[in-house]
Amino acid sequence: MITYWNLQAGVYLQDDFRVSKSLTLSPGVRFETQTHVGDHNNFAPRFGITWAPFKGGKTTLRGSWGIFYDWLAPGTYEQTLRVDGVRQQELDIFDPSYPDPGSGGIETATNQYRLTGNLP
Repeated sequence: MITYWNLQAGVYLQDDFRVSKSLTLSPGVRFETQTHVGDHNNFAPRFGITWAPFKGGKTTLRGSWGIFYDWLAPGTYEQTLRVDGVRQQELDIFDPSYPDPGSGGIETATNQYRLTGNLP
């Protein structure tokens, strides 16, 4: 049995500034963090703009930009704990015999799944 604790958290702040009746600017920032990742400096700026080119305001053009991070999937972390070459081993047998694959073929070294020590 594998037991571990995982926390993922994100906070987002944004405000809208109406420059004129037809133009709105929307700056923002998102902060994300999670366990099992060494880098906790994950501030992601965002910016949006909305412009209504005609007086009626029925037509609007919107654009946005931002930096986005991806989470380390809990299943990936669990796999590195589980398939460590001790708890669980993964062996590849090339050209196995039939009906008993263990009686022939070439067996490669045991695979291990690892994460880098300081995962950004």
